[in-house]
Amino acid sequence: MMSGGVFSFLFSVALFFAPHAHAATLITVCEDRCAYTTIQKAVDAIPAVPLDAYVIEVRDSRAYEEAIVIGGKTTRATRTITIKSGDGASPTLLAPSNQYALSIAVPYVVVDGMQFSGNLRSRANAVKIAANNTAIRNSRFHHFNEATLIAMREVEGNVIEDNLFEKSRYTTAVSVAYYGGMNMIRRNAFLNMTNGVVLSESVRGNVITDNTFLLDGSDDTAIASKVDLAHTRASRVDRNRYYLARGAAAGSVLDARYPTLAEWQSVTGFDANGETITTPEHPDFIPWSIVTKTVCANGCDYATIRAAYDAIPSAVPGVAHELMTSNVSYVIEVRDNGVYDGNLVINVLTDSARTFTIAAAPDFRPTIRQDNFGKGFDIGSSYVTIRGFFFPGGQKTNQFGSAIFIGGSDVTI
Repeated sequence: MMSGGVFSFLFSVALFFAPHAHAATLITVCEDRCAYTTIQKAVDAIPAVPLDAYVIEVRDSRAYEEAIVIGGKTTRATRTITIKSGDGASPTLLAPSNQYALSIAVPYVVVDGMQFSGNLRSRANAVKIAANNTAIRNSRFHHFNEATLIAMREVEGNVIEDNLFEKSRYTTAVSVAYYGGMNMIRRNAFLNMTNGVVLSESVRGNVITDNTFLLDGSDDTAIASKVDLAHTRASRVDRNRYYLARGAAAGSVLDARYPTLAEWQSVTGFDANGETITTPEHPDFIPWSIVTKTVCANGCDYATIRAAYDAIPSAVPGVAHELMTSNVSYVIEVRDNGVYDGNLVINVLTDSARTFTIAAAPDFRPTIRQDNFGKGFDIGSSYVTIRGFFFPGGQKTNQFGSAIFIGGSDVTI
């Protein structure tokens, strides 16, 4: 049975997202031939008392390194502010260290189709919501480090839907704190986040439903409560899907009472405050794959090791190369006895499940031509394997020269 409070919340959400008769005023942002070159200037151009809805459309795919603040506007359900990507564009809001890329201090703000990246900077956060009735949807959050991606405190009626949270370290995806209530978190994908969703400090009436949580078996937590769920006052947690990578034992799934997925599966369906929690499905593993790119003088994917490495996708300039998807390990295989230039800096975002390998194919022993200081591979990442190469030495060496320099952990030579 759905409570009256939750029903009223869902009804207000429907009204918020219903089409309105008022036409929206369009403001364009891009590097060239748009009204503004920064998102903050576009926000500042909106009057303090808007007479209609405003849409800020970002029309290119570059990285916007800003700490955007949306405040001081008298918005209403028919006078919203939307920040969205333009057709075919994939803009990124690049968060500065110790700041939020976007701070929302007025209601009725929508973010649609954007990317957020922390560039692996420490405590570079994504979105701070300090207002009611906002929506974050169809967006991707990646490459954060020691961060909170969406932070809500003392707010109600916000919707977090259809987003992807991935490739981040020591990070909480969504935090609802201090009497935050009636917020909807639905249809999101949380891939190996340290914490997927955290409820704390007597939040109430939130709905967490139809999400997908992938846990890699380290210290990840899908849904956590920093206090007993009895204090969350009838938050609804149901129809979520939990996937445990490669059958590993995960961390706390719901809260400290259920430290493993096996225990969570055995839950009777009721938590301490009597709210129903639907027991989700737990496959032992999900499909994983290895992408192999070949290197040789003729007939391979690439003619050099460097070209194969440079082809690994990078989310935004300056970000470590990311593996092709969250479930893929990457192999560069050299299939001849050729001589290849060294001095290759290896900086890929890896973990124990998503590894990176550069190896000679069976029956081949290619040579790595070291630079003048004797350097062949400079490994800055963990879970990297180098196998089957010959290093003849550089033309000049000194006490700091090395064929392979290792700056990561769990590296295999």
